[in-house]
Amino acid sequence: MVKCRSIRFEDMKVVIGLLKLISDFVPGESEYEKIWKEYSEQNNVFGVVAELDGKVVGYGSIFIETKIRGGRVGHVEDIVCSSDKQRQGIGSEILDKLFEISKKENCYRCSLVRKPQNKIFYNLNHYEDDGRFSMTRFIK
Repeated sequence: MVKCRSIRFEDMKVVIGLLKLISDFVPGESEYEKIWKEYSEQNNVFGVVAELDGKVVGYGSIFIETKIRGGRVGHVEDIVCSSDKQRQGIGSEILDKLFEISKKENCYRCSLVRKPQNKIFYNLNHYEDDGRFSMTRFIK
């Protein structure tokens, strides 16, 4: 059975390995402590890992933004699951946990940016296209 819990420093190496499935960026292990300190001190960012048989097999995070008009929005990021564990409901469990966090944090909306090939997965998890378009400008 899949269990989702808050990320811990000890999960860093495995999670960074999982994130290689969706991004080429990999920090050096010598940077982990500094990164963890900065990451964990943020009060509006929540990371969760999915464990199966005691092993971390998935990760996702949510950033809570307070809007200028006072509402709060949860922004889902970095949903990833081990290649050999995909299509077993792990990503859905991670999304459910992040959605619970957004409700607890009094968000009125939970949003994410997705690749076209992931539309069906997110639709199955109750996310709808809302007419907004996302574009990114990377800082080099």
